[in-house]
Amino acid sequence: MSEYKRGSEWRKWDLHIHSNASDGNGTPIEIVDEAIRKGISVIALTDHHTVKNIDEIKEYSKDKCIHVISGIEFRTEYGEKSVHIIGLFPDVFNEIELNSKALNDLILSPLDLSETRIIAKGRESDPSLTEDKAFKKGMFQVQVDFKKASELIRKYGGLVTVHSGDKHGSIEEMKHQGKSPRNVSNIADSLGPVKEEILKEYVDLCEMSSWDEKNTKFYLKKFNRNTIVASDAHDFKKIGEEYSWIKADPNINGLQHASIEPDRIFIGEIPPALDRLQKNKTKTLERLTVSWEDSYTGLSGEWFKDVDILINPEMTAVIGNKGSGKTAIAEIIALLSECKNSNDFVFLNKTKFKNKKLATNFKARLNWYNNVLEKTKNLDEETDFTAEELIHFVPQRSFESFCNDSDEKFEEEINKVVFSRMPIEETLGFSTFKGLLEKKKNVIVERRDELSLKIKSLNESIKRLEESKDNKNVQALQSAILQNNLELEEHNKIKPTEVKPPKDLDTKEYQELIEEHKKVQEQISNEQKLLNQLFQKQSDLEIIIESITNLSERTKASIGEISKKLQTYKVDIEKVFSFNVNSSDVTAILSTVKEEIKAAKLKISDDPGSLGILIISENEMRKKIDAFNQENEGKLSKYQKFIDDNKEWHEKLEKIIKHKEELNDKIEYLGDLVDSPIVADINKLKLERLEKVKQIFDCYNDEVKIYNQFKIPITNFIQAYKEQLDSYDVKIDVGLYPKDDFVNSFVETYIDSGVTSEFRGQDGQKLFKTIVNESDFTTYERVELFINKIQSVFEKDSKKCYHHIFKKGKYDAFVDCFYNLEFLKARYSLQLYGKPLQELSPGERGSLLLVFYLLLDARDIPLVLDQPEDNLDNESVAKILVPFIREAKKRRQIIIITHNSNLAVVSDAEQIIRVRLDKTSDKFSFESGSLESNIINDVVDVLEGTKSSFRIRQTKYDIS
Repeated sequence: MSEYKRGSEWRKWDLHIHSNASDGNGTPIEIVDEAIRKGISVIALTDHHTVKNIDEIKEYSKDKCIHVISGIEFRTEYGEKSVHIIGLFPDVFNEIELNSKALNDLILSPLDLSETRIIAKGRESDPSLTEDKAFKKGMFQVQVDFKKASELIRKYGGLVTVHSGDKHGSIEEMKHQGKSPRNVSNIADSLGPVKEEILKEYVDLCEMSSWDEKNTKFYLKKFNRNTIVASDAHDFKKIGEEYSWIKADPNINGLQHASIEPDRIFIGEIPPALDRLQKNKTKTLERLTVSWEDSYTGLSGEWFKDVDILINPEMTAVIGNKGSGKTAIAEIIALLSECKNSNDFVFLNKTKFKNKKLATNFKARLNWYNNVLEKTKNLDEETDFTAEELIHFVPQRSFESFCNDSDEKFEEEINKVVFSRMPIEETLGFSTFKGLLEKKKNVIVERRDELSLKIKSLNESIKRLEESKDNKNVQALQSAILQNNLELEEHNKIKPTEVKPPKDLDTKEYQELIEEHKKVQEQISNEQKLLNQLFQKQSDLEIIIESITNLSERTKASIGEISKKLQTYKVDIEKVFSFNVNSSDVTAILSTVKEEIKAAKLKISDDPGSLGILIISENEMRKKIDAFNQENEGKLSKYQKFIDDNKEWHEKLEKIIKHKEELNDKIEYLGDLVDSPIVADINKLKLERLEKVKQIFDCYNDEVKIYNQFKIPITNFIQAYKEQLDSYDVKIDVGLYPKDDFVNSFVETYIDSGVTSEFRGQDGQKLFKTIVNESDFTTYERVELFINKIQSVFEKDSKKCYHHIFKKGKYDAFVDCFYNLEFLKARYSLQLYGKPLQELSPGERGSLLLVFYLLLDARDIPLVLDQPEDNLDNESVAKILVPFIREAKKRRQIIIITHNSNLAVVSDAEQIIRVRLDKTSDKFSFESGSLESNIINDVVDVLEGTKSSFRIRQTKYDIS
């Protein structure tokens, strides 16, 4: 395992220090002690053309909190040019210990810089020459060949730094076209082809005496060379006055890695990531430990015994072969952090590790930085869903669900990210997007519900008329009229032959009695009609009063709720809202109607206990007529039979004629089913319905306005990261969009497959989708156009009712949904490469979601992703995920479970944790370190399939 288990961390490095072995004044002991006092973790001793103090300073620095890199500063010649470079060397190269003797023999001697050789040569003219005298005379300041020096340094695993910027002997001081660098406007003007060759071919790092952002960006962009700052201290007390923050293992391997990663070098007071850590210790995980419960004896396998994992504050990649325990680590962290998506755990699952109570034998502890927070749990425990989530964990199963299931889950996850970006004052105290949205939509939904009831009533009225407006109905009526004419013709044939009453009995008194009886019967008939009308009025008024009462009660309840909320702010509801109901006029009318009903009943009541006066009168007359008939029995029998038969005949005649009139009225009402009264009435009701639909649309549009407020953070995000998103064409819009489940299952849900229609079967579903896809729902006029298109398909045959094409009971369900616009939803429309959400592949959805997690999500709690690459192709990982991960880890801790080398290596993970699970003993183990440490061998084995496999692929790739 690596010496630095937490991986690459930020430390202060001063890579240019001189000792008293050349032109400095500090001894090795003074230099080391001063560096430690200044908080420097890595120094390089870089005397001019000598390594005299290397062994001593390395020996003294052992077992101290500092690492010393061996270095040599050279004055070099590049043709006629002169520039200073430094060689920085590893402690060991190819099993050769690069101590002072080895460096003399391998580096200095081949360059004719051996101390003994220089002094011996000098003594030819001055026998008393010593090393000190030689340095004072500048004999060690000779120039060597630039290319040869650089090649030697690199030959033995070293790095080459070149003086840059305003340093003495810098690359900018190499004259170009007769100009001094101080007479040119910028570095680009002072760097000719010679210097480009130096930087591209022979140099690893540029060293400046102080931070210069313009020059640093130029070196990086033009030559892909990073820049460091160092003290160049000749006075040991000035060590650390200038230094570089470098995120790497404190050795030459770490420096080599940092030399190719610009994000690993920072010049300034403190790196942002380190500053974030110190200010947000409760948002940064430091250590995970998993162990046996005290009572466990190990009978069910060793599993997690004394596991102690240190976690890097920036990015950690957990790697391992299949079934090695990668996901176990993520889910244990998630459990201890009270993550709410524990239902998607695949290791801490009742069918796996929790099966047969195996998990009860193990406990885990999670510590945040500096132990500001600690959580412990038995691995069989459950998530506390009332507690706050301390990390954002996305299990592999959850991620797959977001990408492959309904749009609703995906949108919900996007909304969580959007909510995190909302200013605290706009969240209104809500902790979730859903809660805030429901609060804002509450009034809109209430208004929509009221309109929905009115539309439902209109739908029922239209349904009755549409079912009448049918050719079959017209044909049935015409047939009924023919039958009525035949019935009338036959009825006329049986008209009773008139019989005159006997003259001696047809008296004036008798005729008056008969006439009076007829008048009373007519009065009773009229009073009954009046009573029926009064009953209808009573019913209508009672419904109105009940509606007023219900409205009053609902309003009072709403006022009561508002009043409770206003009490918090000590505001009296009566000063804000006055509400009064006065239904006395309606009640008075109802009382009058009831009195009229009572008066009518006094006239025509047939209740034996309280007969009406007209009924009594009619009964008395009937008795007189009956008595007269009995008294003259036999004399009036033929006449009386004629009267009775004639009366019955005329009554039936009236019914036949009345029925004929009714049939004719219906026929006239239906007309030609194209331009007739029923069509006019249907159209009138439809217009009334469309007015309500427009009001429903306005409600939905108000929801769109709410979403537009939520859209602002995403728009700002896209603008802020415009450069990073340049090749990732993501756009967002807000509006009304048809629900996928309505569109995709329209035919299956509503249309009867056994009835021929335009919308039947696959062709019908295709037609419906085509109309939807060609429609726009941004304005009411366009929504109405869509409604009319669908309606026109239904009503293609204007003389035939289309209701029969629906499944049993589904017509009502459809029209209520359709005209209440329930098939629409206010939401975001995310587009990637010009494609709307519903057309995105699972991989494209996955990349979009990850971009939101990594860049837009304002939550600063740790982000833990379990194998996100499983839903993405390698190109997407390399082009999209990698740059965004690099950006995200600057502001929050990231832990990724992965088997993808792009995520672990190209994303430049600060820490690699390689896990194993011995299937024979069920023993979990791990190794941890940085990419620049020996953990890289595990990375190659696990993620590249061994180094030889990687080389074979590289060779094959290079063939073309």
